Amino acid sequence: MNLIHPFLSPISPFIMERMNSDVNNLLQKYLNGTITEPEGEELFAWLKEHAPEEQEGIETILKANYDSSFKEAKQIGEDASERIRTKLMQSVDALENETTQTPVVSIRRRWTRYAAAAAVLLLLAGGSWWLMNRKDATEQAIVKTEEKKEKKDVMLTLASGEQVSLDHRQGSVMKRDEFNVINDSGSLSYLGKTPVVEYHTLTTPAGKQYNLQLPDGTEVWLNATSSVTFPTAFTGNERKVYVSGEAYFIVKANQQQPFVVDINKKALIEVLGTEFNVNAYTNEPEVQATLLSGKIRVKIDKEAVELLPGDQARINNEKLELKKNVNTDLYVAWRKGVFIFDHASVAEVLRQMARWYDLEVVYDGVPPGVKFSGTINRESSLDVAVDVLNKMGLKVRVEAGKIRVAH
Repeated sequence: MNLIHPFLSPISPFIMERMNSDVNNLLQKYLNGTITEPEGEELFAWLKEHAPEEQEGIETILKANYDSSFKEAKQIGEDASERIRTKLMQSVDALENETTQTPVVSIRRRWTRYAAAAAVLLLLAGGSWWLMNRKDATEQAIVKTEEKKEKKDVMLTLASGEQVSLDHRQGSVMKRDEFNVINDSGSLSYLGKTPVVEYHTLTTPAGKQYNLQLPDGTEVWLNATSSVTFPTAFTGNERKVYVSGEAYFIVKANQQQPFVVDINKKALIEVLGTEFNVNAYTNEPEVQATLLSGKIRVKIDKEAVELLPGDQARINNEKLELKKNVNTDLYVAWRKGVFIFDHASVAEVLRQMARWYDLEVVYDGVPPGVKFSGTINRESSLDVAVDVLNKMGLKVRVEAGKIRVAH
């Protein structure tokens, strides 16, 4: 069983030799549930002071004991448990302020022995969802999902209505005189001048993303279950495209011909030259336009706001709101192949995962009120993702293409 953390270097013998034997014993007691309240307070005081410098040695102990830590053992009392939990969260908060690594996953709920051990693992592993990356996680999954669905194809719909599977057709997709549409390993490019202007639509299914180079050199990245409709040449006073779902743009500057994004025919984004992300999934409570560089204007009806880098426009119930200085990493994480959550609700987490894994979310009762913070690799299997959600306190199972959440 390989429990080596994928982001850490091999354990140094020197570090292991200088690990305090008393701390070693306290960690083992903590993991098997026999630690007393004074011992717990002593352990967390030591962790708060020494965890960063002793991280490798501590992780070795945790890994050696993790899978045997939930057998029958005496648990500490509820009052003592709550006080130690508070100290743990204080330690987590202290480390969050001291490190620039991925945010620590914290689920603030009643502290079961399992959640406590998982929290310490996360605290000492630098904050990523370590369980997501364990090679044996699928083998030990509490809930086994059905056979993985076969992913659908990325499709290009031509003006005639013909649909071209870009997963099965590489090279030239369309050629007219000097005009050529080239599909090359996840990227579709429109090159040269076309004698006939027509509209094409690029559509991505669940679990897939795609890159598009428009005729003017603008680049578009489509997230899963999204589409962009565009002309094969930009004529007239503006360059206009239509987006549904989520897309990231790097717009080629042209002040004489502004770039315009129509969002579900409900709002417009006017651009000169910039980088921004649009999230316009129909099952999300609001449309979001997040600016990374340059300047854009977002309009609905007669209302408009101008965005500077770090700003986000939000549209909810036909109301336009401007948010300043948002964490842009949260909104473009999908381009880097990860999910990033920051105090996200269960519903928000599951909406994103459902789009990626091609599932329908069903709640058997009111959705739990816990919050999630952390990072998940999008290449993680559905089995592993479901396993982690269960270990973090949810009751999740997958059946018949649905992910069911029990209260």
